[in-house]
Amino acid sequence: MRKSVRRDNRRLPQLRQVCIAALTAAFGSAQAAEFDTGTELKLRWDNTVKYSAAWRLAKPSPALSGPANPNGDDGDLNFAKGMVSNRVDLLSEFDLSYRDFGFRASATAWFDELYRRGTDNTSPATSNTRPNNTFDPATATLHGKKAELMDAFVFGQTELGDGRLLSFRLGRHALLYGESLFFGNNGIAGTQGPTDVIKALQVPSSQAKEVFMPVNQLSAQLQLNPSVTLGGYYQFEWRRNRTPAVGSFLSAADFLDTGGHRILRGAPLVPGGGPQVLNRTADVEASDSGQFGAQLKWRPDFVDADVGFYFTRSNGKNAITHARPAAIPAVGVVDPSIFNPTTGQVGTYSLVFPEGIKTFGASVNTTLGPVNLGAEASVRFNSPLVTAAAPVLPGEVAVTGGRGALFPVGKSAHMQVSAIYVAPRTSVWDSATLMTEIAWNRRLSVKRNPGLIDPNTTRDATAVRVSFEPTYLQVIPGLDISVPISIGYGLSGRSSVVPAFSVYHGGNVSIGINAEYQKLWKFGLSYVQFTGATKPVTVADGRSPSGLVYTFGQPLADRKFIAINVQRSF
Repeated sequence: MRKSVRRDNRRLPQLRQVCIAALTAAFGSAQAAEFDTGTELKLRWDNTVKYSAAWRLAKPSPALSGPANPNGDDGDLNFAKGMVSNRVDLLSEFDLSYRDFGFRASATAWFDELYRRGTDNTSPATSNTRPNNTFDPATATLHGKKAELMDAFVFGQTELGDGRLLSFRLGRHALLYGESLFFGNNGIAGTQGPTDVIKALQVPSSQAKEVFMPVNQLSAQLQLNPSVTLGGYYQFEWRRNRTPAVGSFLSAADFLDTGGHRILRGAPLVPGGGPQVLNRTADVEASDSGQFGAQLKWRPDFVDADVGFYFTRSNGKNAITHARPAAIPAVGVVDPSIFNPTTGQVGTYSLVFPEGIKTFGASVNTTLGPVNLGAEASVRFNSPLVTAAAPVLPGEVAVTGGRGALFPVGKSAHMQVSAIYVAPRTSVWDSATLMTEIAWNRRLSVKRNPGLIDPNTTRDATAVRVSFEPTYLQVIPGLDISVPISIGYGLSGRSSVVPAFSVYHGGNVSIGINAEYQKLWKFGLSYVQFTGATKPVTVADGRSPSGLVYTFGQPLADRKFIAINVQRSF
């Protein structure tokens, strides 16, 4: 298989030339389709085609692959040093409006030919995908060939008299409360919708609003007077976070979510038998119902600030792994139905998504000179706490919450403060934007299963992200250039309340250069490096009932990469 992979690699420059030629031919005279109806009915159809590619800059690390990391190395070993993405995207957006009402829909599709062929993986003993030299079909679909509907909603607004204005949206859309800038998973917004973790890893400087995915819901806002606005929503759809599929380039767990089928547990029990594995069973998903929220926004007369108060009830978007062993040390086989020494099965596992999380919060947004400041604080009740895995013993059933929950549940506090500063023109740049956010969380109390909290976590955790982007206008006629720089870092602690909140004393660094030509063509070049101690996601630890703990190290330490992109809207 590796010979065929190398042979395919020699064809890639030709493929890129064909793609670029096609883009140039298609967009030479293309313009956005805006229809003039001659009435108050407005129609607009925009399309964006994007080509992107990425290259890995380092070989797989022995500390993150093979026997050192059997359940987290598929994404590492599937890609040798060199090209890891060769992708074309299409985004199509349609807007229709008539007076104060309208409809919006958007859809996207992508194709990455690297996921439609073989891998570089030569470690069948540690591959959670069978055979090891191919991508799992679900992974090949999510990363290699997929189309999906994004926004699709009707909207409108109407005056109710006495200065009151009612607006609404009905359908699939994203809605975010609070003041989250980068750490959406720690904020109030993190309870309102799923996150595209893949995009957040590929573009670490992404703001929270750029990585949240839409869900079907009804949202409304009523402006009572110029100072007070009420808002609320009810969701008809639950969606999980979109994490890198098993075996994809930035995946760090070989059993979670898309493409996950088994957890490797050890050598064969009998000669000629399969390796010891826990086989995946059906996920226990959260309900589409029971998710809603409300907000009150107030602009008091005595201070130049916007104040908000919030409540949400949500179902978790992060999975908790539940492992059901067929045998228990010092006891023996306890469930023969999931024990087969010939195939190697020694149990099962499933992914469970908690329900019924209640969040109360408040926020403030103001300006201090040239700086825009935002802050929010919230408390979550009935919130799942961090555990590497929850064991399921005979007679127990994995459920999404309540008294029968097998995962740790408790109360947590969250706070974050952000600042945005737009620098004036200087001799160094035409303009520049500096953005930063510091986020903190604390475990306040434990309601259920305190012994299952990951013993490697701490009560408090703090992280920060800083982004700086100078801009240079009209470098040549029609060409603007910007240089985005972003650093994310785990300042202290290992969060016991927000999964994947931060790497302990690590994070990521990215730097790039973006160009826009005549407001139609966009070009980008970026470099991303992941920092922190080189460690797998989890390691064995007898302190945990499941035998596993999170390391809070950097499982992507050997996956620094550069990426390029070119896109055109029409």
